[in-house]
Amino acid sequence: MSPLIECRLERVLHLLGLFETGLRYNAAGLAMELGVSRRTVFRDIQLLRRVGVQVGYSEQRQLYFLESSIPRRGLSLSEHEAAILLLGARLSSLHRDENLSRELQDAMNKLLRCLPGSTRATVADFLNTCDKATPTVCVPRNSEPIGEILRAVLQRNPVRIEFQAASSSPWERTRLNLQRVAFTEEGWIVAGRSSLHRSQKEFLVRTIRRVEILDEQGATPEIPPPQK
Repeated sequence: MSPLIECRLERVLHLLGLFETGLRYNAAGLAMELGVSRRTVFRDIQLLRRVGVQVGYSEQRQLYFLESSIPRRGLSLSEHEAAILLLGARLSSLHRDENLSRELQDAMNKLLRCLPGSTRATVADFLNTCDKATPTVCVPRNSEPIGEILRAVLQRNPVRIEFQAASSSPWERTRLNLQRVAFTEEGWIVAGRSSLHRSQKEFLVRTIRRVEILDEQGATPEIPPPQK
């Protein structure tokens, strides 16, 4: 491959990556980002269109954008698989290293962009619900029903839990509208509005012995802003 063709291929892939972020760009902004003239930008956009990439254009705002996500060969993840994979990366101990943390975040963003639009929005909400607490390697106990809790968060369903407030206390049950999940020094915690307490309540997951996901339509948990 000649250097000229290789250079153009690299530039067009960069252009495609910009569109895949979901943002919209004018010709001048793309030219500045790619370090080329606006005429070259127009030619590269035409090349993308010729190979089937649906690059749209808003006459009113004079902005280019990607009309639909591009199917990815070799990547077939369910909504649940993508969510758990990204959550694992978010809680990884690699975040302790500044350079590795930045690379891991870039990889997470790239994987998120590869997902179909509806799946991407659901997984992003799921990650925002799961706090990025102090990065650590965490292995939940087999008795901890964290898997069911995370599944309920992903499905945006409330749960009914059976928990023990203290080691000598009787087991109690409550309906919980899930709002936050995090891993702390004490272990996994889950928070939400409890029907038993009629207020916001936080539970250590290790004090919960049973989780029932409630199949209720329109039960969407409140999504807190991403942790800085």
